[in-house]
Amino acid sequence: MVLHLIGLTFDVADSVKNPEVLGISDERPVKIPNLLEVFAFAYYPPTVIIGPQFSFKRYSNFLDNKFEGTKFMEYGFKRFATGVCYLAAYQGESFNDLHVA
Repeated sequence: MVLHLIGLTFDVADSVKNPEVLGISDERPVKIPNLLEVFAFAYYPPTVIIGPQFSFKRYSNFLDNKFEGTKFMEYGFKRFATGVCYLAAYQGESFNDLHVA
C-alpha cells in the first residue's frame, strides 16, 4: 500500500507541473483527488490483497467507465490456460517421480 500511495504522490506532483515541462498534450495527468478519493484508491480491495500497481488516472478512468482494457476476458482465459498447463505439467512430473522408485 505504501508503494501505491507513493505512486499517487508522484501523479499528483506531476499534475501541478506545467504540461510543457512534462511533454504531454493534455492539460493535467490527473485531477487532484479529495480525501475520500485518496482513501478509496489506497484501500481498493484488489490492490490491497493482490497488489498490482496502477496510476490514479487509470483508477479514475475505471470509475468513470472509460477503462481502456477491452480484451480482459481474452487475457483472463489465456492466463488461466497457461496456469492449467503449468499445473498439469508440474503435477504430472511429480506423479511420475512417485512411481519410479
